[in-house]
Amino acid sequence: MSECCLLEDEGCRLERCYRRTRHVDDRRLWVVAVRDLLRLYREKKEAYWLDRLSQSGHSTPQLWRSLTTMLSRDRDTSGATGHIADQFASFFAREVDDVRTSTAGRPSPPVFDSASTSLSFFSRHKCGVLLCRHRQWINDV
Repeated sequence: MSECCLLEDEGCRLERCYRRTRHVDDRRLWVVAVRDLLRLYREKKEAYWLDRLSQSGHSTPQLWRSLTTMLSRDRDTSGATGHIADQFASFFAREVDDVRTSTAGRPSPPVFDSASTSLSFFSRHKCGVLLCRHRQWINDV
């Protein structure tokens, strides 16, 4: 079994354990396992591309082909979806018409002129972040 498969299996096992127990230590172990797996993926990807670039080191056309592939410049992105602006606009016009038709003849929803609560318990932190003066929210920031 490859190293990736082993780490994936370990991550899944630790995730199941955490979801079963909801214990902080189990979650920490699961997060560490996922980070290790992502690190391994990154290392393997870097090693692959470094090897591929070193193989085509003296051949400029081959080097450019590798770089183009690595940067995903070889994909055709023009018209990839087949959607056009007029179709997009007419779709939303139909959606709005459908909503208007389905709500026609119904009473308007109530509109309140003033807010029932105040934001007086918020303040600005020195870095410009809006904080709640309620103790629990300040501790989370």
